[in-house]
Amino acid sequence: KEPKTENPKNNLPIHEVSEKSKDFLGAMSGTVYYLYQEHVHFFQTKYDVWKVSNDTFRTILKKNSKTLEHIEVVGFDIKTLLTCCIAQNAHFPKTYFDCGIAAWITDSTVQGKSIHDVFLHVLFEDEPTDTSDQSAMMPTLYEALQKKILSNKLETISSHIEMPLIAV
Repeated sequence: KEPKTENPKNNLPIHEVSEKSKDFLGAMSGTVYYLYQEHVHFFQTKYDVWKVSNDTFRTILKKNSKTLEHIEVVGFDIKTLLTCCIAQNAHFPKTYFDCGIAAWITDSTVQGKSIHDVFLHVLFEDEPTDTSDQSAMMPTLYEALQKKILSNKLETISSHIEMPLIAV
């Protein structure tokens, strides 16, 4: 079993993933919220947060190249995730949504270079400093960005132009 702590912001257990862990990504379904900070990948589902070092994640992808193809990934800096997939000849998630790109689509003055910029611009609050708290805020950030995209009639630009370009 993976070491487990709890995220005080959303009370979800945080699992530390090792190379010996079972296929944690294969067990996920639906929407998964993603963050990458300081060489650590965070994947949040409805019930858990999975914390994976970059090296461990690359090893897992190398062992099972189809690990991500069945999930939808919402996060910040999705390019890092896709770059890991490319480096390990792994399949991309079936769909993905980058909050930094979405913030820029809804307001081009927002560069979306940092998650701090995006939290301030979209939610009008400073970002949580702890990465697991940031992970807990991702569903709220995603909902707010989706509403802005829909209310400004930017769905086509988002889903058919900008998001697919992340993989390029």
